[in-house]
Amino acid sequence: MRIGVMVSETYEEVYGKRLGELGFDELYRMTKNTIEYLRELGIECYEFCVEDCGTLVRLIRVLDRLDVDSSCIQIHDTENSVRLAYRNPEIREKAVEELKAIIEAVSDNNIEIVTIHPPYFRPPFKNYEPSPHVEKSLEYSEAYREMILNLKKISSYAHKRSVVLGLENMNFFHIEGNKVMISAHFGRNSREILDILSKVNNASLKVTFDIGHANLTQEKPEGFYSKTAELVVNIHVNNNYGKRDNHYPLSRGIIDFKKVFTLIAEKGYKGSVIIERSCDNYITEDIAILKKYLLSMTGF
Repeated sequence: MRIGVMVSETYEEVYGKRLGELGFDELYRMTKNTIEYLRELGIECYEFCVEDCGTLVRLIRVLDRLDVDSSCIQIHDTENSVRLAYRNPEIREKAVEELKAIIEAVSDNNIEIVTIHPPYFRPPFKNYEPSPHVEKSLEYSEAYREMILNLKKISSYAHKRSVVLGLENMNFFHIEGNKVMISAHFGRNSREILDILSKVNNASLKVTFDIGHANLTQEKPEGFYSKTAELVVNIHVNNNYGKRDNHYPLSRGIIDFKKVFTLIAEKGYKGSVIIERSCDNYITEDIAILKKYLLSMTGF
């Protein structure tokens, strides 16, 4: 296992800008500062959220200039995969083409893994978690069909380009005051994730295991991982109190990381574990906590 950090969260948290809002010089300076800091902490694996292929190409130029090994880079699509079940067919098609372009750029630069999100659906229930994506999405049955169709398209393209897609599990609920709000995402538990992978049936579509999201389900992180371990190619880690997806430091929340990482070690996971948080004042503590668990469980 290797520890990594979601570098793009630092752009937003520390510098107040998303990756796609940064010009080349600004992106170079911020990325250089962040990666130099992480290297001093012994971190050599980096994940980046990208909104489109143009942003990705600019990022790759920066990382190449900083001499970052492509095997240490992972990409996270945040804007396109969630649109795969939109009502507007032109937007769906544009999302597919943008994902193909991202896959092509990743493949051309020997980057192996792209994390994607399942799309949203228009729910039949009223207590759903608000999102502008929900209002633009198809109703459940039609959204499901479009999701599978479009995931087949991008998985087939990823397979041709030797790229692995990690479909990230979503939270099932969040709690607002005393009100439980249900997510209108697909892929909210192991059953839904495994169903999607079965229907798409492509070796390039695997699982990105988000521990924080799994804590916002009935089965909890260890329950999700026990059913999906053989398919997991990337892990995101942060903490919460079982109410919201807060992306808290590992020391703040209720997740039993000892139990989770014991299971991960028992299942023989060898991939990356990405701290999905900004490089804030807690990042050194997060790294130390993660190293402690990985050392005790795996001899990391």
